[in-house]
Amino acid sequence: MTVRLSKATPTPRGWPDVFGLAIRLGDRFDLLVTSSSPRPLLRHLFLPARGPATFYSSLAAYRDRRDRRVYLGARVDPGARSATLAVASRFGRWVPVARVLFGRRLSRRVDRRLAFNPVRHALPGLTPASWIHRLRDPVYRGSQHGRSGRGR
Repeated sequence: MTVRLSKATPTPRGWPDVFGLAIRLGDRFDLLVTSSSPRPLLRHLFLPARGPATFYSSLAAYRDRRDRRVYLGARVDPGARSATLAVASRFGRWVPVARVLFGRRLSRRVDRRLAFNPVRHALPGLTPASWIHRLRDPVYRGSQHGRSGRGR
């Protein structure tokens, strides 16, 4: 498993920013969540935080194997050494499903080569269920292209 915590912009430490949490399970499945709120009406919004120890949401729904719409969430613990993963319905409570322990920091070289895409590499049993996901795929590919330097 590979985990990346990132910021949207290079703000100074402690300043509000939108954070991202990316998790690769094995070498095939990606989960990406963004700093947000656990509250039902706010879990669809990018919300800045002062550090990575905050709540994260998929913002858009997935369909599970029973054809229910679910949202993915995570809470990174203080110290950013682990996260609790959870699922919720549109207005339901978050139900913890897994705990992820963070390990050693990856080298910059390895980190630069990582390319996450939760639309093309969705978790088994979860299908992107929102029009937002159709927009996300080209955005992820464009971002990865620009980050690799090939877009310059």
